[in-house]
Amino acid sequence: MSLADSALDPAALARARALVSPAPRRERIWPVLAAAAFAATAALALAGAMITAPPVVTHSALSPAPSEDDGFMPLEMEPVPPLTEGDLTAGDLTTGDLPGERAAAALDR
Repeated sequence: MSLADSALDPAALARARALVSPAPRRERIWPVLAAAAFAATAALALAGAMITAPPVVTHSALSPAPSEDDGFMPLEMEPVPPLTEGDLTAGDLTTGDLPGERAAAALDR
Protein backbone atom coordinates (compact mmCIF):
# COMPACT_ATOMS: atom_id res chain seq x y z
CA MET A 1 0.00 0.00 0.00
CA SER A 2 1.48 3.37 -0.99
CA LEU A 3 1.29 6.58 1.01
CA ALA A 4 -1.21 8.05 -1.45
CA ASP A 5 -3.67 5.26 -0.61
CA SER A 6 -5.16 6.20 2.79
CA ALA A 7 -8.45 5.54 4.51
CA LEU A 8 -8.60 9.14 5.74
CA ASP A 9 -10.21 11.78 3.62
CA PRO A 10 -7.54 14.46 2.80
CA ALA A 11 -10.11 17.28 2.71
CA ALA A 12 -11.50 16.33 6.13
CA LEU A 13 -7.97 15.99 7.53
CA ALA A 14 -7.04 19.49 6.22
CA ARG A 15 -10.22 20.93 7.77
CA ALA A 16 -9.43 19.33 11.12
CA ARG A 17 -5.86 20.70 11.07
CA ALA A 18 -7.20 24.18 10.25
CA LEU A 19 -9.65 24.01 13.17
CA VAL A 20 -6.97 22.86 15.63
CA SER A 21 -4.27 25.34 14.57
CA PRO A 22 -4.17 28.70 16.40
CA ALA A 23 -5.74 31.68 14.70
CA PRO A 24 -3.28 33.94 12.88
CA ARG A 25 -2.33 36.98 14.95
CA ARG A 26 -3.63 40.23 13.52
CA GLU A 27 -1.54 43.36 13.73
CA ARG A 28 -3.21 46.18 15.62
CA ILE A 29 -3.29 49.61 13.99
CA TRP A 30 -4.06 51.72 17.09
CA PRO A 31 -0.49 51.89 18.49
CA VAL A 32 0.81 53.02 15.11
CA LEU A 33 -1.89 55.65 14.76
CA ALA A 34 -1.31 56.90 18.31
CA ALA A 35 2.43 57.27 17.69
CA ALA A 36 1.83 59.11 14.42
CA ALA A 37 -0.71 61.43 16.06
CA PHE A 38 1.72 62.18 18.91
CA ALA A 39 4.54 62.94 16.47
CA ALA A 40 2.32 65.23 14.41
CA THR A 41 1.06 67.06 17.51
CA ALA A 42 4.60 67.51 18.84
CA ALA A 43 5.84 68.80 15.48
CA LEU A 44 2.99 71.31 15.25
CA ALA A 45 3.53 72.45 18.84
CA LEU A 46 7.25 72.97 18.31
CA ALA A 47 6.64 74.78 15.02
CA GLY A 48 4.13 77.05 16.72
CA ALA A 49 6.58 77.77 19.52
CA MET A 50 9.29 78.66 17.01
CA ILE A 51 6.95 81.01 15.17
CA THR A 52 5.60 82.76 18.27
CA ALA A 53 8.93 82.98 20.16
CA PRO A 54 10.58 86.38 20.19
CA PRO A 55 13.70 86.77 18.06
CA VAL A 56 17.05 86.18 19.70
CA VAL A 57 18.74 89.04 17.86
CA THR A 58 17.40 92.38 19.02
CA HIS A 59 18.76 94.44 16.12
CA SER A 60 18.72 93.95 12.40
CA ALA A 61 21.88 93.21 10.46
CA LEU A 62 20.92 96.06 8.15
CA SER A 63 20.56 98.62 10.95
CA PRO A 64 23.60 100.19 12.60
CA ALA A 65 25.14 98.35 15.55
CA PRO A 66 23.86 99.36 18.98
CA SER A 67 25.96 101.91 20.84
CA GLU A 68 26.33 103.01 24.45
CA ASP A 69 23.85 105.79 23.70
CA ASP A 70 21.21 103.12 23.08
CA GLY A 71 21.89 101.54 26.46
CA PHE A 72 24.15 98.83 25.05
CA MET A 73 27.10 98.09 27.31
CA PRO A 74 30.01 96.24 25.63
CA LEU A 75 31.92 93.62 27.61
CA GLU A 76 35.21 94.69 29.14
CA MET A 77 38.02 92.49 27.82
CA GLU A 78 41.74 92.38 28.51
CA PRO A 79 44.00 92.91 25.50
CA VAL A 80 45.66 89.79 24.14
CA PRO A 81 49.46 90.00 23.72
CA PRO A 82 50.57 89.60 20.11
CA LEU A 83 52.07 86.32 19.00
CA THR A 84 55.73 86.33 18.18
CA GLU A 85 57.46 84.58 15.33
CA GLY A 86 58.65 81.83 17.70
CA ASP A 87 55.03 81.02 18.58
CA LEU A 88 54.19 80.23 14.98
CA THR A 89 57.00 77.80 14.14
CA ALA A 90 56.38 74.16 13.32
CA GLY A 91 57.36 72.99 16.81
CA ASP A 92 59.99 70.63 18.13
CA LEU A 93 58.97 67.02 17.54
CA THR A 94 61.66 65.64 19.90
CA THR A 95 60.20 67.34 22.98
CA GLY A 96 56.57 67.11 21.93
CA ASP A 97 56.25 70.91 21.88
CA LEU A 98 53.56 71.72 19.35
CA PRO A 99 52.85 75.16 17.86
CA GLY A 100 49.32 75.18 19.21
CA GLU A 101 50.58 74.68 22.76
CA ARG A 102 53.05 77.55 22.37
CA ALA A 103 50.35 79.79 20.95
CA ALA A 104 48.00 78.88 23.82
CA ALA A 105 50.77 79.55 26.34
CA ALA A 106 51.43 82.92 24.69
CA LEU A 107 47.76 83.77 24.94
CA ASP A 108 47.63 82.76 28.60
CA ARG A 109 50.47 85.18 29.49
